[in-house]
Amino acid sequence: CIFLRLRWTNIKSGHQQQPFPNMRLLFATLVCLLSGRSEGSFPHCDSMTAFQIGGTGERKRVSGSDPAKDKQVCGVRYYYSAVEYGYRNRSGHYNSSAEEVIHVIEQPSWADDNTTVPLDLIFSPIKEDRNIKIRTMLLDNRYLVENDEYSIQPDLNLTMVGGSCSFSDVYDRCDNFLNLVRKPECASCLQSVQSKLHKYTEVERCANRGKCFPMREAEDIKKYTYDDGSSTSWPMPSGLHQHFVKNWTCVEKSDCDSDVNPGGILKKPNDERFLDPEGCAARWDNTDLVSTVIKECAMTSGPEEVECYTEHIQLPVDGEDYQHPQMSLIFVYDGLDNIRNLDLSYDRYPLLLGEVNWIYEGEEGCPLAPSATPTATPTATSSNPHTRNIDGASLLVIIWGLVLITG
Repeated sequence: CIFLRLRWTNIKSGHQQQPFPNMRLLFATLVCLLSGRSEGSFPHCDSMTAFQIGGTGERKRVSGSDPAKDKQVCGVRYYYSAVEYGYRNRSGHYNSSAEEVIHVIEQPSWADDNTTVPLDLIFSPIKEDRNIKIRTMLLDNRYLVENDEYSIQPDLNLTMVGGSCSFSDVYDRCDNFLNLVRKPECASCLQSVQSKLHKYTEVERCANRGKCFPMREAEDIKKYTYDDGSSTSWPMPSGLHQHFVKNWTCVEKSDCDSDVNPGGILKKPNDERFLDPEGCAARWDNTDLVSTVIKECAMTSGPEEVECYTEHIQLPVDGEDYQHPQMSLIFVYDGLDNIRNLDLSYDRYPLLLGEVNWIYEGEEGCPLAPSATPTATPTATSSNPHTRNIDGASLLVIIWGLVLITG
């Protein structure tokens, strides 16, 4: 809220705030209580190394749409892409026509010791012969079997899907989303599942060619010397996506809250190697980065990028009863065949970049749930369990208190 943010910032910066006129104070506070920003924007960034996922893969529900923890939703916008990254001697071979290069971060001059050929960081599309499968599936929750112990990993309700998933030989195998993507015997069941999905995306085909997620340049990689005389080095360790991307791309709001001062200055300057505070403004303001930044880029970058952009919104229709859709976004990464056939000389790693924005009740024409109070937009999300809804009685108390204060 603009009013509260300005007041809080002024207090933190030590400037004395001039009092608002009474009516302006009351109006500003009402606007703050009755309005709301999108709180459903989540980054999804992973450097998918064998050490992180056990060389097999992973499946999970992307956070943000669980009515038990989050608000009711009317839809979602999201975009995923995947690239490979690895270090290469600066010999020019990566400029060959046989390999598409998306982005290069050159070894900084401060890391050049004049004794070895510089190592540059090369980003390229994931090759088909890597046998890496990265999938997203947007589907209604009625096709899921919830796992009370691991809510992030629901299984597939094969009976509800029907079709080829009804055959007895797929039971106990294809209900797991990772098996559904990986196992050949689940191929026909997967086709039946696809007929029920709102959207099915093959992420490895989308390679961020338009740099819809901004990446760092050589000048962004800075050298720091510590108290013991040691300093940062190049190449940077693999598996840390914070090294490669900048601004809002992979930063979490929790990182901003804990590592960045309200004015946008890092609490520990050395953290600039991992966290670009410029992106924290978008997280603090709950900006819908998918529709404001990514969509235009994806739509103009090429057919692959367009395919990886999804916008699915179900709004009320005049004269018809409306129920908020109960849906989930399932993410699957299968790298088992790639690990089995691993060429140790092929030192590249898949890097996943994604951004998901849920449209919650009270946003963009999405109606409030029947149990919600129409005078205020709920503010509780899974990322902040300490916030609570403001009910009508509390709102009246706040307004009455302001009337007494303002005279």
